[in-house]
Amino acid sequence: MRLAEKEVDIIKESIRKRFRRVGRIILFGSRVDDAKLGGDIDLLVESDEPLEAGVRHKLEALSDMHRRLGERKIDFVLASTPGSEGDRRDGRRIVQVARETGVSL
Repeated sequence: MRLAEKEVDIIKESIRKRFRRVGRIILFGSRVDDAKLGGDIDLLVESDEPLEAGVRHKLEALSDMHRRLGERKIDFVLASTPGSEGDRRDGRRIVQVARETGVSL
């Protein structure tokens, strides 16, 4: 994984500070491959918060991460917790790929 421990701590703190009900925080994409260089930070956050609150908390967490990590490209995918009603309706391929190939932070 190509993130420093301090960066991982900032990501987790920023997300957990905003979301009351957070399941897993998953890093996926090029940052999980030590052989690659550069790349944006791809995150999947699992939460059962209502959509409107989830979107607001996502924006707040991203703002906090940008302030603390510097201006970086961060892709933040919000999904329902596995097995929940919302998850059964969410067939997005990016969610499946993140869960299959990502690393839990």
